[in-house]
Amino acid sequence: AVLGAGGVWRALTEALDWAAHTGADVVSMSFAFSSSHTEIDRRLETLDRHGIILVAAYSPDLPWPHRHPCVITVNNRAVDDLVDLTLPIAAMGSPYERPGSLHLGSSPATAYAAGLAACAKAYDRRFDRQMFLRRLRYGLCSNGQQGL
Repeated sequence: AVLGAGGVWRALTEALDWAAHTGADVVSMSFAFSSSHTEIDRRLETLDRHGIILVAAYSPDLPWPHRHPCVITVNNRAVDDLVDLTLPIAAMGSPYERPGSLHLGSSPATAYAAGLAACAKAYDRRFDRQMFLRRLRYGLCSNGQQGL
């Protein structure tokens, strides 16, 4: 069923609440809207305060949620200062498409970023958004070795 605008916000609110209550470490968001929603913004801020890493796909025309300050913005290519993490990733197409077709874009890159964030949390439960970004940028573990 197609959700109306109110249904989309309600579904997203419920999804974020579910993530908070079930102990999620990472929330991956491969969608975009033209504007934010106050209740959703509050939930993103709460998740961030609890150390849950939030990643969102970059969209040049639809700024939310990737421009929210608590969210790590991901794209498959460097665009500008709005992108926190660039992963030049391509994903295989569905089985219904031409064999070998690839999808380039921010959504596959966001899925990989979420996986990296989950690995970081498995390595050290203290990883949060700021630590994750810092370690990705500088490539150092807490013990001084290269990598996460």
